[in-house]
Amino acid sequence: MFKKPNPSRGPAAEQPTNAPLITTILTTYRRPRLLRRAIGSVLNQTYPHFQLCIYDNASGDETASLVHDISQSDPRVRYFCHSENKGVEFNLKYGVSQVMTPFFSFLPDDDVLLPEFYETAMEGFEKFPDALFSGGICIVMTPLGKVVRASPVSWKKKKGHFSPPEGLFEMLRKTSERHPIITSLVFKKEALEKVGPMDFTEGLPFDLDFILRTAANHSFVMSQKPCSLYILNPLSRYTSKPILLRYFGFKKMIQNFLNNPSIDQVILEAVRPRFADHLKEGVITLALKAFVQRDFASVIELANILKKELRLTQAASLLKNAIASSQNFPERHSKLVKQITAQLLKPIALGALQKKFGHYAEFLWF
Repeated sequence: MFKKPNPSRGPAAEQPTNAPLITTILTTYRRPRLLRRAIGSVLNQTYPHFQLCIYDNASGDETASLVHDISQSDPRVRYFCHSENKGVEFNLKYGVSQVMTPFFSFLPDDDVLLPEFYETAMEGFEKFPDALFSGGICIVMTPLGKVVRASPVSWKKKKGHFSPPEGLFEMLRKTSERHPIITSLVFKKEALEKVGPMDFTEGLPFDLDFILRTAANHSFVMSQKPCSLYILNPLSRYTSKPILLRYFGFKKMIQNFLNNPSIDQVILEAVRPRFADHLKEGVITLALKAFVQRDFASVIELANILKKELRLTQAASLLKNAIASSQNFPERHSKLVKQITAQLLKPIALGALQKKFGHYAEFLWF
């Protein structure tokens, strides 16, 4: 097990000048090629005061030797390997439990930090010491560099300091995943005490849950600088989960939030209808993903949820009719995907996003 720095005894200014201020929690399992890229993106930061802690879920491949070789030239790289694969949620929870620095961030092994991320985040903390997290835009890309989304870019208030519950309302003002993405955020360790522990229940989006709970009662800082690349990967921690497990996890997160006694009742009543809209869009999005994968059993279950629980009868009928068409005419499946997506979800101006953020794909080939 790696050696940890001395526990934090105060704000960053009180730390020894040679002590790391940020812990990067990088979890990995049997993806050494992508891991090398992720490590490189951390070591390429313009802000140098960090330690990179890699938690290996018993890969049993060349991961250990790869990290060993890199750590020989940069002592900021630390490595811990579990004796057996204990699951992604356990690995994340363990990584958080080992944080001893004033700040920390997350990096999955298939994502990439942009060079000025930590510098941008720490500048935010310097300007607004009351903030519990600070960060910027996360660009969502395919492995080949096609931009799918950038978040957050459509807030009314584009950047700066967000006091509670201003930031929470901004995240939930509309649907289409307007919330920040955790890969582009740095958290203060004290957030774990003030907000409460992160919930790593399987299927529950721990990152969104913690971001929303923080924004409900505490301040944060957002920049409009791109800070990371989130790579759409069918084998990633969340997207590889069964479709229905993801639905129940998202629903559970909403229920937990609305029943949270530490959040003012006025705020809870204000966000209740917004959560309802997000749940509707979330179910439709999951149903479309299941349809793409030809997981028609999940599509039918989600369509029933849309009809019986969410009262979206037309959307449910459209999905069930699309299943029948795909089964009768398999060659039309791809066309059906485009048709029902256009009817059920608002279009995203992908061309404009590609023009604005597409050049960051160069960091995919670090």
